[in-house]
Amino acid sequence: MVGCVSKYRLEVCDQDSIVPVVGPHDVISTSNGIFECVLNALRCMNEGGSKLTYRAFLKLKEGENISYQPGDTISIYAHNDESDVFWVLQRMGGDLQPDQVVILKQNSPLRRATTNGPPVDKPVTPRLLIRHFLEIHTPASRKTVKYFAPCCTKNEERQILLKMSGRDGIKLYEELIRNTSATVMDLLATFESCRPDLTTLLEVCPPFAARQYSLVDECKETSQELNFAFSTVDFPVDSPKHNMVIEGVTFKRYTRKKGVTTGYIHKLWEDKLTAGLLPRIYISPHTNLNNFAHPESISDPLVMISAGTGIAPFIGFLQQRRRLKQRFSQVGESWLFFGCRDPNYDLLFAEELAGFLEDSTLTHICLCFSRHSGDLPSKLPEIIRSKAIVPADCKYVQDCIISCESKNSAVDIADKLANIHLDKSSLSVADISAKMVQLVSESGGHVRICGDIQGMVRGVAEAWRDAFARFKFANEEDPKKAAESYLMQLRKDKRYIEDVWL
Repeated sequence: MVGCVSKYRLEVCDQDSIVPVVGPHDVISTSNGIFECVLNALRCMNEGGSKLTYRAFLKLKEGENISYQPGDTISIYAHNDESDVFWVLQRMGGDLQPDQVVILKQNSPLRRATTNGPPVDKPVTPRLLIRHFLEIHTPASRKTVKYFAPCCTKNEERQILLKMSGRDGIKLYEELIRNTSATVMDLLATFESCRPDLTTLLEVCPPFAARQYSLVDECKETSQELNFAFSTVDFPVDSPKHNMVIEGVTFKRYTRKKGVTTGYIHKLWEDKLTAGLLPRIYISPHTNLNNFAHPESISDPLVMISAGTGIAPFIGFLQQRRRLKQRFSQVGESWLFFGCRDPNYDLLFAEELAGFLEDSTLTHICLCFSRHSGDLPSKLPEIIRSKAIVPADCKYVQDCIISCESKNSAVDIADKLANIHLDKSSLSVADISAKMVQLVSESGGHVRICGDIQGMVRGVAEAWRDAFARFKFANEEDPKKAAESYLMQLRKDKRYIEDVWL
């Protein structure tokens, strides 16, 4: 692009004398903690649900083992779908052929070392780079628009992109790109004459990132077998903003069916079922760096909050708590707040939760459903139906904690905290709020939250601030400010820890 210095340049190789690398495993050293696994099983956890959830079981190569703690994760090294790769190659400009061997060279040294960028100084092909090393579904940015403009063969499309890259096109950029959450692929679908070459794609697409998933079971010492849960990411065939016209531009959404990694895992499993192929996955284990783990002392109360597959690490927490409970007599309360769409299908790990309730490893469970009301279905274990707290009108986990319906005055709060009852038939949201504040502020309780940052995690934090303001700092001059400071201190003390995904 004129006026811009590319990060990379390409050197064409002799096709007969150089063999290109096959995939990321050829350029990632096993000394970096990369393990090859076999996908042993893939089991649906909620047949009939509106958003299917699966549990994947992996096994390391013979003689290899890893150790991990509840709350730790693994990175899955997936790759872009072949149909998406083919589409990009069809749209790619320049003289390179999809399987032509080239060597990638850096035009200037990187400011900091990186391990997930495209392979430099190694023989590769455009197909390999796009499949394994570029995030082609990344959100489009002003930089994308700026780099794509010169790649258009139609002048009117070039002018529109140039306009959006400047001050005069801020409104159009907001409406066409940001408000639609357009990706690089959407931009190429909308501006059909745009033909970016490989170096341009390397500029606008970030390096492909491995996706992280929480491990489910506790690892007692070392393990050769691992498992994790994930929900399918499906994209609607008819996007509500597809074919929307903005300032004469018809926005077109690139049609994709599955998420990158969930689709990759499904394809591996389908290949095993249909062709008998042995599905191999490359992973790397990670200790959770934000101390998302079970509290050191089992005597401390534990509050776990999750929705959907966010419950996965808490199964390991409860397994660890059960084991520790056999060694220590003083055990604090444990609460699980869990939200899902419909308990008929989506109450994940129901049998495991029933077992934790049976032996009092889990002392209280509070459930909420976004697409169900009424009694719990008879198919659930009886102990869950008898012990679960299901507050009325609570659709999401933050609704179970927030105390907005409470009308108590500051004078009433001390009495309320002293006389909290846990009869689930009459327990209100205000009762739960007061109980949570009591556990954390008076009993040294710990809070662990696992879920998406956009919807659930931020909402839960706001609910805790509200509960602290009402039940702990009601007599303060500014209860909300005091509650915010208290929550910040809990974070610093590692008693309020979030494990989040985007």
